[in-house]
Amino acid sequence: MISIILTLIQTSVADILYQNSFNSTIGIQSIPLNQYCSSLSQENKLRVMLTQQSNNHSLLAICQTNLIDFEKFQTLFQQDNYHDYNCLVDYNAYILENQTQQIVLSQQKMPTLVSQYHNIFSIENNSCFAIIYSKLNSILILTIERIGIDDCVVNCKNQGICIKGFCQCPLGYLGFDCNIVSSNIHQNSYFHGLQIFYLDLITLQTNDYKLILNSELQYTITCYANSSHLLFTSNQNSIIYITEESIIQCKEATERLRVFTQLRYYSQFVIITNTTSVVKLAELEEQYYSIILVISVLASILGVILLFMTLIYLLKIYKAKQAIKNKQQFENLMPAQQFMLVSDRVPEIKVETTCSICLESFKSSSLVRMTYCEHIFHSSCLEKWMKNNKVCPLCRAGLDTQTIQSKKKIEPQNFKGKNGQGSILQQLSFFPKHDGTLHSIDGSLSYHSPVIKSLPINQPKNLN
Repeated sequence: MISIILTLIQTSVADILYQNSFNSTIGIQSIPLNQYCSSLSQENKLRVMLTQQSNNHSLLAICQTNLIDFEKFQTLFQQDNYHDYNCLVDYNAYILENQTQQIVLSQQKMPTLVSQYHNIFSIENNSCFAIIYSKLNSILILTIERIGIDDCVVNCKNQGICIKGFCQCPLGYLGFDCNIVSSNIHQNSYFHGLQIFYLDLITLQTNDYKLILNSELQYTITCYANSSHLLFTSNQNSIIYITEESIIQCKEATERLRVFTQLRYYSQFVIITNTTSVVKLAELEEQYYSIILVISVLASILGVILLFMTLIYLLKIYKAKQAIKNKQQFENLMPAQQFMLVSDRVPEIKVETTCSICLESFKSSSLVRMTYCEHIFHSSCLEKWMKNNKVCPLCRAGLDTQTIQSKKKIEPQNFKGKNGQGSILQQLSFFPKHDGTLHSIDGSLSYHSPVIKSLPINQPKNLN
């Protein structure tokens, strides 16, 4: 009821020649329009509209002859535009189940290409019939209006522009009034239900076009310049293919259409698909698994890199801890002291006044370290020496941690130096003799000193 009211409001401001509401019956009804076609001038055109109230199961056709044979009328559903019976049908409205179907009639002779695209019926011999086919009983309204030759049938929708009686539609919008929305098939990965797509030939980078699907679906492919009518899906396959020859022909048809109407048209194929199940691109599955494989490989590489970096980090931490531990051991075994304090603990005959490493004289306040072999060096000089050498710079005695610790373990007490409180030389008497084998901090063999064998001393014979 609402659609009928809107139709009445819309047509109230137009030049209405005929309007009638009637009950349709199942089958074919024929309404002659010869009087309107014969009186139509070259400056005007007729708009014939069929509005359905309760259902969308009726089809309007404008034919040159009175087509009342049902079997012949059925062939209209199998064709896209003009037929042997010279009829025109608003397929788009019928397929999309719109409540209103409309066809334009004109006395002007125009190429079939233009007539098909803009849904315009060219009148011949002033003969025309409105043929209505209904599947069910319903209430219909048939309206005939007269409009100017440069007027569009309806207001152009979706930012379409009316130019010389034709709607110039943006890319992606179809129909003589731009009311049908289609999607770019390049941006689609899944198919389900009834869908309308367009293939833009200008941006197509291949000579032909092939779309491989993971299962079959129903589809129809039409060059939009040849017909703006949506067709029933008549093909069923898992491959949608458009040949190079078809693409070239479609571009040529689009150019002919542009030359005649002076409008801008897009070279495009309209692809209608219909499926009850979800169908997707087969190459999308391969791409999906390829992506998964690439991600897995990258994740594995990243995991190895992270593991390697973690091991390096842990190794650095371990080395840092070992360095701290070694430094602590170094400080414990050979603490840094002022020279004046160390010299008090060493017999005067053994006091060294010069560092054997840097050859500079000691000062009373100089920070020095004394080895267990009673040699004194600047603290900084000995530290630098110990980085590359684990022996005493003077006597080549082992200064590795293992050797020093073994010497320290057998110390019975702390010995004092001067003032008659015991000589540091007495300490050495408690140390086992060095066997000439030195070990580094990690326990490996680091130095071999020559083994000096002691020779027995023969006691002089008693002459008595």
